[in-house]
Amino acid sequence: MNKFSKLLFGGGAILGSFALACAMPNVAYAAGDITPPRGIITVEGATLRDGVYYTSSTNVTLNIDVEDDTTSKENIKMILSGSPVTGEQALNDANWEPFTSTKTWTLTDLQGSNKIYLYLKDEAENISPSIVVDASSTFTVTYAGEGENMPAPKKAKYGMLFNIAIEEPTLEGKYFLGWSLTQNGSVQWLSDGVIEPKYIKGDITLWAIYADEAPSLASQVQIGDYVDYPVYYDNVYTNNGNANYKSTYTGWRVIDVSGDVVKLVSAGTPLTYYHGNNSANTVTALTDNFLTTTYAGNKQGGIYTYYLSLESAFGGAAGPYTNSVRAMDKDDLDKVIGETTTNGFGIRRYGSLVFNDTFYWLATASGGSSMWIVYGVNGNVGISTNSTYGVRPIVSLKSSVKTRGRNISGVWQLDI
Repeated sequence: MNKFSKLLFGGGAILGSFALACAMPNVAYAAGDITPPRGIITVEGATLRDGVYYTSSTNVTLNIDVEDDTTSKENIKMILSGSPVTGEQALNDANWEPFTSTKTWTLTDLQGSNKIYLYLKDEAENISPSIVVDASSTFTVTYAGEGENMPAPKKAKYGMLFNIAIEEPTLEGKYFLGWSLTQNGSVQWLSDGVIEPKYIKGDITLWAIYADEAPSLASQVQIGDYVDYPVYYDNVYTNNGNANYKSTYTGWRVIDVSGDVVKLVSAGTPLTYYHGNNSANTVTALTDNFLTTTYAGNKQGGIYTYYLSLESAFGGAAGPYTNSVRAMDKDDLDKVIGETTTNGFGIRRYGSLVFNDTFYWLATASGGSSMWIVYGVNGNVGISTNSTYGVRPIVSLKSSVKTRGRNISGVWQLDI
């Protein structure tokens, strides 16, 4: 990604484009003409804000326009320099070139500041004050507002994504919600969020936003976010014991937000189930009877690594947050995809929320004997019978569940 540079005109701005920034040198004037040329500079393709140009290019194109009381444009001379040309002798001896309306200039210091100096001279030898362009490749993000433990200011490169500090400020009796570009504004970014370059037009101040109480989890999370739901598991082999199809994903992710209710799905696959040829029985086992169903593996591995039963897993520390548990079904999948999937439909391109490199049942029948399934070998949706495949639990949280924000890893923390 290109680095981003800042072009700042020094002195008093003229038409938002340039500034006159030095004293008039001593020159010999022709009779009747004692006024030096005037000029305007703009930077092609750059963004102008508050007299500052921002460009993502190392090589910039300067568009120059000039005028003089008596000398035509084609007879005006100019100097472009990376350093000041000072003193009468230096100006007189400098390498003047004919005026040109465009000029390419290379920014040499992309870690700091560059200055470009433009001088103009007419036929009467009147020389303009310097027109100074200040170029910089960095901007500063400052964190502000009430509270302690405010993150330190940070410099970053223009044109690149900016990662907001993970550290969160604290204010007694308040809950930190996130950051805003305006004081007392609405939250625009959360801790550990990312600011896109389109929002970066110069130095930024991010204001801390608080609330009197913890916000609801549903008001904060997005589909795919990780949540620190207190049920732990190991992943299991999901294709009739085939060791090639064991997920590497762990934890719990948001798969749906409907009103105040958040649904989580296991990021990995912690259970397996044998389906024979009675789809109605399997649907009941994976939905209504989910917590009491006998899963493959004789309670070995997966969730059973940490709990004696599913009732103790989802009813223990997780109980205050949990409304219901069942297996992921085809409706869950289709809602994430945004369309009705059919036999052979590929879901790999929709990411790890739905394709986690395993075979897993969807708790939806396809006729009297078959069940819908996601194939770990290719990420296609299909149907199957008489096999042992994985099961991914779906947890519907209580609508009263709130959040204390995200931890240093960006995982949402639960509160009641």
